[in-house]
Amino acid sequence: MNTAHGSPSTPHVFVRPAAAIDALTIGILQADAMTEALAASVGDDLDGEIAARVNPNVFADAWLRAITEPPSPAHGVFVAVEDGELVGFAAVAPLQVEGADVGANGIRPAANKPAGETAECTLEATESAHGPEPAARGTFDTTMGAEEPTSEPEAEIIALEVAAAHRRRGHGSRLLASLVDECRQRGIRLLSTWCLAEDDARTVFLNSAGFAPTGMRRILAAGEATLTLHRWHTTL
Repeated sequence: MNTAHGSPSTPHVFVRPAAAIDALTIGILQADAMTEALAASVGDDLDGEIAARVNPNVFADAWLRAITEPPSPAHGVFVAVEDGELVGFAAVAPLQVEGADVGANGIRPAANKPAGETAECTLEATESAHGPEPAARGTFDTTMGAEEPTSEPEAEIIALEVAAAHRRRGHGSRLLASLVDECRQRGIRLLSTWCLAEDDARTVFLNSAGFAPTGMRRILAAGEATLTLHRWHTTL
């Protein structure tokens, strides 16, 4: 090996299904990503009480249940590993038409409503079979781009996060590829997710991965601040 310029060896990277022992690290990664996303969206307007609810230990408990007691075989949690260190994770679940959707940052409204209506939104750091939910309260608005019902099996990306120090190394793409493989094995042909309007990096990633915006959005109140999410989807 040529070490004249101190070139590091190629890191050993891979994706595998999550195990119970991964739950705490996943909880920490989720809390870090959620804090980063909220700060980027609302800046100094982030409510202190909301920030305090972003608790990695609570998230870890929820992810442990999601990993060890998945609601169905179509629910999946995967982790990205680099040189033995867990550096990212992703989760997918079948879309529950009659239930609440969960966004890529863990945002779950309390109920779905037809276009043009609003509903109370509970964004708590509480336990869920899908993983943790963030700490905020508000409403969501589906006034833009209500989607036509489809008979195609559809799944949603619940989370896809990579530690800040390990981004731009292909971990996100490998995690997404694992989710896609899992969906295809289950006969799922549509995959969707929600993305914060201010999350430019995720928007670029989704676009490069073949996702497209549906025109549907959600507006959420987090304390005194407002968050806007856009729905993206792709055909597998």
